[in-house]
Amino acid sequence: MIITINRTNEERQTAIVTIDTKSCNYPYAIREALELALKLDGYSNYTIDEVFERNQDCKKEGTNEP
Repeated sequence: MIITINRTNEERQTAIVTIDTKSCNYPYAIREALELALKLDGYSNYTIDEVFERNQDCKKEGTNEP
């Protein structure tokens, strides 16, 4: 599967990003790559948790661990 993201916005333009999952043997690598990309783009941990539907109430105090 190839996922292509073309996000063109008047305020912020980004390049087309292609994610090729054909040779991915570790499915969680896709999630980890997307999470890293969001962090590098400056999104907060709260926003990233919302994207991945992580419940904030179930986390250890002071960490991002479940």
